[in-house]
Amino acid sequence: FSKMQPSVIREVRDGAPTAASLSHERIKLLQWICTFDPIKSALHQTSTTIEPIHRESLANLSAPLAAHPENSEATLIVYSNECLYHKVPKQHVEQPSRQARTVQMLVAMSEQQLPPNAVQLLPEPDQVDPSLLECVHSRTYLRHLEKTCNSARKKDCMMRLNAAVGDFDTILSDQSYSAALHAAGAVCAAVERVVTGRAKNAFCCVRPPGHHAGRDGLALGAESQGFCLLNNVCIGMAHARLKCPWFTKMAVVDFDVHHGNGTEEILMNDPSSLFCSVHRYGQSFFPGKGSASRATENLVNIGLPKGFDAAAFRGAVSKQLLPVLEEFNPDVIFISAGFDAHRGDVLGGTLLTEADFEWITCELCDVADRVCSGRIISVMEGGYPAESSSGLEGSIMSHVRALAGLPEFNGVPSARRNNAAPTPAFM
Repeated sequence: FSKMQPSVIREVRDGAPTAASLSHERIKLLQWICTFDPIKSALHQTSTTIEPIHRESLANLSAPLAAHPENSEATLIVYSNECLYHKVPKQHVEQPSRQARTVQMLVAMSEQQLPPNAVQLLPEPDQVDPSLLECVHSRTYLRHLEKTCNSARKKDCMMRLNAAVGDFDTILSDQSYSAALHAAGAVCAAVERVVTGRAKNAFCCVRPPGHHAGRDGLALGAESQGFCLLNNVCIGMAHARLKCPWFTKMAVVDFDVHHGNGTEEILMNDPSSLFCSVHRYGQSFFPGKGSASRATENLVNIGLPKGFDAAAFRGAVSKQLLPVLEEFNPDVIFISAGFDAHRGDVLGGTLLTEADFEWITCELCDVADRVCSGRIISVMEGGYPAESSSGLEGSIMSHVRALAGLPEFNGVPSARRNNAAPTPAFM
């Protein structure tokens, strides 16, 4: 990248190239921007092999963002009702009501007498540009996903995505692919506003979840995708790379009770990315990955035993995760925010409470304030079912209030306050 002609760098940063003007140097620059080794995506090919339709799409995707004239201290809540059209059987835990009830709660929170601009809503963003998906997922997988949804539409029934391997968890309906595109689009919309300083940070209340979806769907030998269709966080990272090519490092922190095997597979061996996961680990607990080891330099897996409590969780995060994250010094932090480690969750088998999710959010915000001007994009992953006894609603409320630096439910001051306005990524 440092050897690129300055004029080429300025052209790509300051003006979107047309399909016809994509020179070999520009293609090389776009390759550098979206380096998700070992993925072989449209961005990783030479200028002579990129199909014309992708050439034009990539030119549009790499159009630069204009810095907003005023910084905002708001926490942005992004959601799309299109995500509700991903249907699953009645007995399935990943129901549309998870998102519907949570959005209703967050909208009500935004209407309360809060400090000015503490929380802002961004409903119904556009769906993701399909061309971006190939930066993360293989074309074969994307075609399989879309084809299965089309079959569900024609047969007027729900279908299993990976029936051949006995995946009973990942179910598709006729509009599941569209719902997944809107979920990923919500994350990309959050990225654009956070990196331009129009929001301090963001929480994306979306479904279906994404952190178990690898490049080809099934990840790291798993026989299920754990309800996940598109890896929303990695797609958001790809979007950030295209929009801010001067971002050299990005980090993902995953505190879902299940290991984010899809995210690990996608980011493995990518020195520009750091993946940190704290989760329950056991060979019989899905996905059976993420033992306490660093498989490569950019992976931090903290596998905790069944029934882990607040002390074990906070101690592991404080000693093993936060120091590595701060030393990595990322330009932006993504959170795979799963809340199924709550003591009331039907799948987790662990003992966390709302206070623990507030605590880790405050800790991550403090690191972000020190290393990347507070830039955080948080994306909802697990937490089941929707009923209040599961702790999902209260945990998300604690998470969002910590992002915004607001008081807790009972009036106890949050551990974090809005100390500084965010700095846009345009200097």
